[in-house]
Amino acid sequence: MKLFDKDLVAKLVDAHNSKTSENPAIVAKVRNVYGPGSFYLIDGFIDEANNKKLVVRGITDIDFSGEKSFLDEPVETTLFAEDFETFNIPYGRVHFDIDNIFSGKLEDAIKALKHE
Repeated sequence: MKLFDKDLVAKLVDAHNSKTSENPAIVAKVRNVYGPGSFYLIDGFIDEANNKKLVVRGITDIDFSGEKSFLDEPVETTLFAEDFETFNIPYGRVHFDIDNIFSGKLEDAIKALKHE
């Protein structure tokens, strides 16, 4: 099963095309199934210059650079959606899924990350 289905991609692109708030609604929460670590999706776009890959923007406590597993403070970052399919930490592979329960805005996601 693909993590980013057509409906989610459409919601992310719509959010990207209609940026209107400094405290936007979170489109979806991507969570680590096996433990801590979440990525709250703010928006996304299709990168035509890069093989039409989906680029997502969000807030996270995961260190996608691979230098360590988790960050001390939540940060906003942009990455390819496919990075969720291939991300590893020093202890092994991380499996992500979409948490359909979370709803809120950016400030809610930052608070949630600080309490994970």
